[in-house]
Amino acid sequence: MFRKSPLSIALSLTLALSTQAMLVTSTHAVEESVEAAAAEASDAFVRSVIAEIQADPEQAGTILRRSVKSSAHRYHLDPAIEAEISQNAIDPDKVVELVGQYLEQDSSMLISLYQLIEAVGSHQSQIRVEMFVRESVTSGELYISEDKVAYSPNLDLGNSKLVLGGLAVAAAAGGGGGGGGGGSAPVWAPLPASPFSPTAAEYSANSTTHTMVGVKAAHDRGYTGVGATIAVLDSGFLSTHEELSGQFDDLYNPITNRSGVDAASDPHGHGTHVAGIIAAKGNGTGIVGVAPGAHLIGIRISDASGSVVFGESHWGRTVDRLIARGTDFVNNSWGATITVADVPSAAAYESAFPNEISALRRAVAADQVWVWATGNDGPTVTQPSVNAALPELFPELEQHWVAVTSVDAVENLSSFAQPCGNAANWCVAAPGENVLSSYRNGGYITDSGTSMATPYVTGVLALLKQRFPTLSNDQIVDRLFLTAKDLGAAGVDSVYGHGLVDADKATDPLGPLSVVVPVTSSSSVTLTSAPLSTSLLTLSSAFGDGLKQALQGQSLAVADTQGAGFFVDLASLTRSLKPSLDLSTALDRYRSTPELQQAQLTPDSRLSFSTRNDAGTIKFDQLMYRYRPSAGSQLRLGFSDELQQFVGLNYGSSISGSYLGANFSAPYTGLSQSKMGLGYSLSLQGMELAFSAVVPHGSNDEETRASALIGSVSIPLGEQLQTSFQVGYALEENALLGASGEGAFAFGESTPTLYVGAQTRWQLAPDTELAGSVYLGRSRPELAQGSLISQVSAVTSSSFSLGLGHQLDDGRRLGFIASQPLRVEGGSMSMSISDGYAGSRFNRVNVDADLSPNAREIDLELFYQFKGKRLDNLRASLIHQINPGHQRVASDNLLLLTLDNRF
Repeated sequence: MFRKSPLSIALSLTLALSTQAMLVTSTHAVEESVEAAAAEASDAFVRSVIAEIQADPEQAGTILRRSVKSSAHRYHLDPAIEAEISQNAIDPDKVVELVGQYLEQDSSMLISLYQLIEAVGSHQSQIRVEMFVRESVTSGELYISEDKVAYSPNLDLGNSKLVLGGLAVAAAAGGGGGGGGGGSAPVWAPLPASPFSPTAAEYSANSTTHTMVGVKAAHDRGYTGVGATIAVLDSGFLSTHEELSGQFDDLYNPITNRSGVDAASDPHGHGTHVAGIIAAKGNGTGIVGVAPGAHLIGIRISDASGSVVFGESHWGRTVDRLIARGTDFVNNSWGATITVADVPSAAAYESAFPNEISALRRAVAADQVWVWATGNDGPTVTQPSVNAALPELFPELEQHWVAVTSVDAVENLSSFAQPCGNAANWCVAAPGENVLSSYRNGGYITDSGTSMATPYVTGVLALLKQRFPTLSNDQIVDRLFLTAKDLGAAGVDSVYGHGLVDADKATDPLGPLSVVVPVTSSSSVTLTSAPLSTSLLTLSSAFGDGLKQALQGQSLAVADTQGAGFFVDLASLTRSLKPSLDLSTALDRYRSTPELQQAQLTPDSRLSFSTRNDAGTIKFDQLMYRYRPSAGSQLRLGFSDELQQFVGLNYGSSISGSYLGANFSAPYTGLSQSKMGLGYSLSLQGMELAFSAVVPHGSNDEETRASALIGSVSIPLGEQLQTSFQVGYALEENALLGASGEGAFAFGESTPTLYVGAQTRWQLAPDTELAGSVYLGRSRPELAQGSLISQVSAVTSSSFSLGLGHQLDDGRRLGFIASQPLRVEGGSMSMSISDGYAGSRFNRVNVDADLSPNAREIDLELFYQFKGKRLDNLRASLIHQINPGHQRVASDNLLLLTLDNRF
């Protein structure tokens, strides 16, 4: 029956003082407060949007698009709501009605405007929504991320602030596993480009216009359009001008069908001026162009007076020549004086100009982008020239078409400029007034017009081509539109289109970043990706910081929603779990051990257990059933934190209750604190044979889960000395010696570890005992598909402990322990990553790293225990830690004191 214990009230006090600087970061309350604010704001905002749609249902799509761009919020849509809305996608009134109904049912519901846009059939993409969110966060407004973790600059998140190209996300410092050298927030950067440093004087002439579109910022980063080929169709070119000498790869006159400097000379000066805006060299004098590193192809399309005589007979051979030379962008600072309104139909236009349309279809099929001036007949003419608006007649051209209008120094439409009009969806604005550039007489002149704004846009496209070699030209156009600064009415409008081009903003990420994971097939390298936000290599203290240091400075390619490349420090995606001497862990581990209750069920069986009160709920800390089927044998079944309860081993009562005493057990099964197991032991001719099987019990996000099979034999070597030997096979789930990987760093499903160990107890005197243990292991993890980790060698590891305990009298004990926690002794890891480009693709390289720590941790403990009539239990431990976490860092000290009394 159960043993009775006297009725008592237990008072327990545990104190810990540490010299280690501790950072306590709690983001849960922060997340809740931000989400509450977001829910309230979203409710009001969505209601206002719905009211606007109800007032003008026919404009539902336009209103939603504008609302997303002007909003600082991103909302989540319940899948059931999304499905119902999608079923009514063709009826904006029904969409509004549904949203209104759901808001009335649940006023805290977060609605995704992006998904509503999708539901009503808008052509806007998720990339655009992500870009709007980025703008809102950068301006200091609220943002709700995909995983519902929120950020607001008004909230102090300390080290929790993670910034990815303007996308700000709240994350716990060091992640869910807690501090101890957690990975720093990954900060993206472009690959370094060759320095480009024109003189201040070269910038000063066009400093306003260059600054307006972010050219100076792009140049400062080394981007000059290298690798891009730009064709300029214009009046001709003074290719020997000091700003243009050597900039042309080809000069051609399709009117005369002749090539060369003379054939493409410039009798008017317009073409030389336009070419200088694009690619003036930055040679220490004069000016510097937008893309001085780009290759130019000069196509003269005018007669001696400067009038355009480019016609039907010239289109085919011109476009074919440009395709053959790999042209990326075609600048057209010219156009017809008519608008689309003057064209009866697309069929009529194609009938009149079949060669033109056929050639342009071939051009866009070759990924050429054609950039057109809207015209200079404003404000009388309120639509762009027919050339700039041609995709209205031929939609297949739209993805490779850019119309450009002009703005003044304060970003207002130039007085002469024709607005974007019906070309708004593929139109942007750029500065076009008082632009200084090269001239046909070898000097420089200032000129104004949409002709001057257009080469600014073409040049920016070339900068983006160099910056993002993995993007196709039509994707670069999308990026140009998505990152334009909104001018005029919110969203895309008929005056400024998408807004003012911004080369600086266009080089930031669009949407969330993902890790580029190159996967090699038999014939090529294919690419998969894993979200950067969920890709993390969490290292246990057994690895120290050796791997992190080995990866320091190694670039890792990541890509945004569009597939554009950015780069982070690979080491920033690693973090360390709490060190073995962590304050919160120490308090939990050192707290008073619950009293063990015993119940004798039968003469041969016994039940023992201990409980604790967890917020009013009684929970079992330990439950063990023991059965003796015969003399000298015992069966054990239950769960416990202490491995020896299953194995039948005991490292000595003289060091029990000490902080480091648990280190005497095999570390490979201690990877999961609570274990459920079955053990059987048999005494045979003075020896004890034991066999055990343990599996994880319960769950803890900070622990890896490990099961084990253990065999041991205990051999008495005299009356005072007893030694036991163990052989074990442990199996970790998705981890390696406590280290785990997520996303791009995932391990395989299991890691087997084969280990051997020995424990010894030596009774030096009746009141003095020496205890020791040593363990050696060998692990080989499985690999996961789609992981950066391509190979891990066999990993060897060790741990050892030595303790001396002395019983001063019946109630007092003094002892000393020296211990090395689990440490990796050898092994290496290979990663297959991308750290740059191979032409227009991400490359693939192998990175090898040693897994061994750079130092060895040694823990020393001096402990004292006292039990008396008036004081139930007092324990004190002074712990000194050398090279904490197997890292070459300052030593740490910890004083632990626990006091229990009953009254």
